[in-house]
Parts: sequence; structure tokens; C-alpha cells
Amino acid sequence: NDLRLEAGASYSWIDELDSDVNGGDYQELDAFARLGWAIMRHESFAYVEGRYEERNTENSSDASDLDHAYEVRVGVNGIQPHARTRRVVGNIYAGWRTETYTPSDNPGSLGRGQDTEADLLTLGADLTYRPTAYTSGYLSFQRTNTFSAVSNYNTVDALTLAVTQNLSRRVVGRLAVSGSRIEPEGQS
Repeated sequence: NDLRLEAGASYSWIDELDSDVNGGDYQELDAFARLGWAIMRHESFAYVEGRYEERNTENSSDASDLDHAYEVRVGVNGIQPHARTRRVVGNIYAGWRTETYTPSDNPGSLGRGQDTEADLLTLGADLTYRPTAYTSGYLSFQRTNTFSAVSNYNTVDALTLAVTQNLSRRVVGRLAVSGSRIEPEGQS
């Protein structure tokens, strides 16, 4: 009764009509499995999670194939410092991600001369604060790797801040600001 198992997968197939765009055509598979243990009233769960990803670009592309990416995360979902009021709820995780690439055979491809393996400490945390039943604030930070047509891998730091207010029974207003820092391999 104290365990929770979650799993899922997604498959993407991007096929552009104009094949002249570098890295435009690819097939991607993502999968994850998470095993959580209830640590507070079946609302907070400590967990360990495994993730897998692969991406195959078309032969005509200058982008590299992602042969495989493995990530292991540990974290807590539903951190609730104020148990009675539920005014503060948070989630946090840390993980280790390793990726292996195969550069394109095309002359001048993006992956030639770059590292074909990447290791990264991934981090994520978010916090929701509800001072009233009608108002909430949300803050989130995430660090991970992402694919692009610029480089084999890109380190991404993303920060989001949002405020939500119920304006009436049917209208909810939300103001959000988000910023990202993207660092392609070998660049600052």
C-alpha cells in the first residue's frame, strides 16, 4: 500500500516537407519508470526513477544520432512543510544523465570533432505557495540536456515564476515569466 509505480513512453516522428533544414527530420523514443514510497499520508513520495532516450536523424541530416541516453533520478514529490494548511507544496529531484552520440557522415556535420559522450548532473525543484484559497505563486528551476541542430548536446537552465489569481468562479488570471540559458557543447 505504500508503493506507487509509474511508467510511460512516447515516440515522436518529425518529417519536414522541406528536408533542407539541418536536424529537422528525426525519430525519437523516450521512456521512464518511477518507483515511489509513501513518506507522509500517501501524499508525499520519495522515489527513484530511470529514464531512457534515443533519437535517430535522417541520413541526409547534419545532426548527430543520440544512440542512447540513460538517466537515474532520486527525488521527493509532494513536500509539504505545513501539513494542516497545505499552503506550501514542493517537488525536488537530482539525477545523473549520460548520453552517447554518433556524428553524421555528412561533411561538415555538427557532431564531427565534438565529444560523442556527455555526462551531466540534472536538477529540478519547484515550489507552490498558496497564501489564500484564491491566490498562488509558483517557482521552478530545472537543469538538463536537450537536443538541437546546433550541437550534439546543450545544457539548459530554466527558471519559471508564476502568480495565479481566481478572478471569479469561471475566470482565472495567470501571470508568468520564464527564462532559459542554453549552452551548446564547447560554447559559453
